Order: sequence, then structure tokens, then C-alpha cells
Amino acid sequence: KFFPAEHYVRLNAQVALGLSLTRLSRPAEGEPLLRDALAIRHRALSAENPLIPLAESALGECLAAQKRYAEAEPLLVSGYTGAKSKLGEQEPRVVECRRRLVNLYETWEKPERAQPYR
Repeated sequence: KFFPAEHYVRLNAQVALGLSLTRLSRPAEGEPLLRDALAIRHRALSAENPLIPLAESALGECLAAQKRYAEAEPLLVSGYTGAKSKLGEQEPRVVECRRRLVNLYETWEKPERAQPYR
């Protein structure tokens, strides 16, 4: 309540909370937080800001945790490619985005699609 909705501290905390809930096996609770943070980032930031694809990837992880693989895939691909182009392939957050893609394809039982991201 101390920061406006579009403040980066609040949005970063919102994404972190959404991911924490996802990883605590409560992705349905994390999804609205991640969707809201992504929507605000789209409105408040330039298209070149790497925080947008990072939020896309986080939401993709949340959807994959709910077994909504087809819905998660475009967010995970877009998140990874966008973050990689803005931050570089070895940046730790980009490595995390790539790991999410591999996990999606392995869980979805499409290991051949994970191969380019290994």
C-alpha cells in the first residue's frame, strides 16, 4: 500500500509472491498476481524492458504447474526469447527461463521439443 501499482518494487514483489505460491503447489492463487503484474508491466514499461518477458516466463511456469501446457508454451517461449535478446543467454534469469521451457516439454511428454533449449 506504500507504492503505486506500477512501482517496480511492488511489481517485483508481486511476481515473487506469484512464483512462490506456484512453487508451493498453489498456482491457482499465484496466477492472478502474475497476470496482473504482467498487464501492468505492459502498460507502464517500454516494449524493450526485460521485465516484461521475465514476467511472461513466470506466468508460463504458473500455467504449466496447472497442467495448462498449451497456454503456458507461448508465454514461456516468448519470455525466454525476449529475455535472451535483452539480457544475453548466460544471464541467470535467462537461464531460469530456459529451464522452465525444458521442464514444460519434459512434463508435457514432448522431450524432443526441449532439445533446442538444453
